[in-house]
Amino acid sequence: YQRRVRGPFYKKTRKLIPPTLLNVTKPSPSIERYLMLRSTRTWATNSPHMHDKKINSPSPNGKSARVWLVRHAERIDATDSNWKKNSRTPYDPSITCRGHLQAHYVGQFFLKRDPVAHIFASPFLRCIETASRIADVLDLSIKVEYGLAAWLDPRGCPGLNEDLASAMNLEQLKEQFPRIDTSYVSRIENVQTNESLTSVRARMKKVVKALTEEFRDDGPLVFVGHGQLLIDVPFFLSSLRIPDESINYCTVIGLEKNGQFWRCSTKPTIPVSYTHLRAHETGRNL
Repeated sequence: YQRRVRGPFYKKTRKLIPPTLLNVTKPSPSIERYLMLRSTRTWATNSPHMHDKKINSPSPNGKSARVWLVRHAERIDATDSNWKKNSRTPYDPSITCRGHLQAHYVGQFFLKRDPVAHIFASPFLRCIETASRIADVLDLSIKVEYGLAAWLDPRGCPGLNEDLASAMNLEQLKEQFPRIDTSYVSRIENVQTNESLTSVRARMKKVVKALTEEFRDDGPLVFVGHGQLLIDVPFFLSSLRIPDESINYCTVIGLEKNGQFWRCSTKPTIPVSYTHLRAHETGRNL
């Protein structure tokens, strides 16, 4: 303990740790936890399972399950206030030109890491378009999973049933997005429009866990969904609380299961900065 405190972190810790505690033989639990938090840079430290010895135990088949959670790219009604008034599907918006660029950079982000095996997407148009741009970069098909759909509350969204029916028409989506895999059968076939928020969270947790166990031998999985997916799934799987302000368009979160427990392997990350987007839009070189 003394060797660790007097090591590379000594200059930073000596101002925060009382001098009377620097020479003790055994650290107090608070100091031990502090040093443990300082020695890691992932958000998984918030999980009660992060420091459990079982997390490092090998899985039964020798492979860890890895998933990436991605929020959809910038939606058009966020930049055009009049879009809803003139659209036939006001609650199923597409993504903007900047959103297409954001999704492309997400694909490049995955391209530099371990090869992705499958891409699952919510049936809503903004998620399908985001997944399509990612799939173009990775040369993969898209599996439309209704279990990743957003919270459907018709009380605040009149006309939502029509938008939902349009979003779940796979044959129509296939004509516009040829990378959609029509042979894939959604694990949750019917999504109710009168769901409670609790049932939505349970649905997302159920489908992510089921697909992860089913396809874990194939490699990393990508789930393209809505902001609720990135907030609730990490909390249910790894007890990781992610603030709402950390979830922006095309935010990426990595989760890994090794043994019995999940941990956050990549904190909320946006693969492309605003500076790069502006440089691309104006034609400048960085």
